[in-house]
Amino acid sequence: RSGRELGCLIQVALDAGVSGRGERGGVGPGGIGELADLVAGAAGLRLDGLMTVAPLTGEYEGRQLEAFGRLMDLSTDLRRAHPAANMVSAGMSADLEQAVAAGATHVRVGTAVLGVRPRLG
Repeated sequence: RSGRELGCLIQVALDAGVSGRGERGGVGPGGIGELADLVAGAAGLRLDGLMTVAPLTGEYEGRQLEAFGRLMDLSTDLRRAHPAANMVSAGMSADLEQAVAAGATHVRVGTAVLGVRPRLG
């Protein structure tokens, strides 16, 4: 109602199983297109790109560079239909180097800056 536009990143679950959801949340790679179209078509939302965190299980467990490389490939695919969705947020403090090496445009470094914090909930 305020006329603002909120930029959104789609969280991709590279460990998504049959359910289409990963252990850490997000949509499986096969669901990116549909969700991207919904976000891009929603009033007040702007599709900015994709994000992921390193999977704890599955094909990419312990293989952060490969996981983030896969996110980059998915981002390239997404930009065919949504050219302005060029943000790629990958990695956190512990795997910052792998995220940057894979081509991430944004990283999350909370622990490196703020230290270890208590878990929520």
